[in-house]
Amino acid sequence: MTTKEEIKTMFSRYLISAVLTSLTTALAVMVDGIIVGNLIGHTGLAAINIMMPFIQLSVALVMLLSMGGALLAAYGIGQKNYNVSNGYFTMSSILTLAIGFIFTALGLVCPDACIKVFCSDTTLFADAKAYGVVMFYTAPLFFMIQNLAAYIRTDNSPRLVLVAMILANVVNLTCDYVYIKFFGMGIGGAAWATATGYALALALMCIHFTYNDSTLKLNVNFKDVAIISLLTMGLPLVADTATMFVRVLWANHIIMDTLPQYGMSIMAVLMAVLMFMNMVVAGTSQALQPLAGRLGGEGNKQGVQWVVKMSAIVLIVSGVALVIIVNILASPIARLFGLSGECLELTIPALRIFCICFPFFGISYLLFIICLIQKRRTLSCILAITHSFMVAPVMWCIVKINPELIWHSFWIGDVLAVAIGLLLYKICKVKITDESI
Repeated sequence: MTTKEEIKTMFSRYLISAVLTSLTTALAVMVDGIIVGNLIGHTGLAAINIMMPFIQLSVALVMLLSMGGALLAAYGIGQKNYNVSNGYFTMSSILTLAIGFIFTALGLVCPDACIKVFCSDTTLFADAKAYGVVMFYTAPLFFMIQNLAAYIRTDNSPRLVLVAMILANVVNLTCDYVYIKFFGMGIGGAAWATATGYALALALMCIHFTYNDSTLKLNVNFKDVAIISLLTMGLPLVADTATMFVRVLWANHIIMDTLPQYGMSIMAVLMAVLMFMNMVVAGTSQALQPLAGRLGGEGNKQGVQWVVKMSAIVLIVSGVALVIIVNILASPIARLFGLSGECLELTIPALRIFCICFPFFGISYLLFIICLIQKRRTLSCILAITHSFMVAPVMWCIVKINPELIWHSFWIGDVLAVAIGLLLYKICKVKITDESI
């Protein structure tokens, strides 16, 4: 059984690699927005944010097929049952590619209809389409890199995932400038730049399969694999991301209707800044799930309890620190995106109000991840939906009362999500030492 010192070392290694991976993505998203904002203008920023729900939908599907399977693979690795871990890896990879190609086909056959789902503003439709159709075309690439990252991280190579994502983001940002500035590809160039970075990162990740200590192999013998388990294990994560898709789509339409001139440009900046809290949340989750899965496979309940406790401390401290930083640097952050005049004046207070949600966002996320690790899937799904959904209905109510308070809906929604989550958590008497681990 893994000792406490080994658990501490593994947690630190997983956490640092996962947070740095998320940090590179967060920085890339922010710099990507800065480049687009300065080279194309606030309409380019708005077009990227309009397609954000598509990214949420894509991530939801990847999580359904990959994250749950990776957690099951972690249990298999902990039990040294590699037929199980390899079976889940192979099945989820096949399904991930299949769904990716379905999106490609949709982008080729009916691009206008696909983009209209996300964009109701006719003045932004052309830019949204130029950016969005590329995302549809390259969906298999985006899906597969997320799938491989989940399994390679589980197979004890979080640093390779970190290096690959650093490469992806460096190439993305370099190509952003080249494609837009020198090739004149406009906002579509930003999407192609992302695809270029992902293609190189995917090739780099394949190095993992040459390692001597790698346990991952393609195995088409699925006798030890239950597709229902694959899908249901990832269901809480899918519920979170799919509900986030609905939340962002609904919120975007509310903002476009309420603040038609600068609303989506401000929202793009807020979402870019949220990436920094997301990096901590995603990094902590990516460290917690595979490690807790392995320890659960060993039956090491005290180890699971320690890892969960440390994850909670990381999320709370990081959330509070980011609130302070954003409040101090709100003006410089807004200026980085090329904003000026009235748009800049509106963005600065919006940032200071918005960032209040960070610690509550992290706490509510952790609640449903704990239940997922314990295989309490129904409760985990309920908490995931609560975590993701609350902001949109709160925003809808607030704009009916006073549209000027629209940005307060984020922290109010997340506070309500935490309150509801803790209430359900207490009612169901979930304990870290539960026998279901």
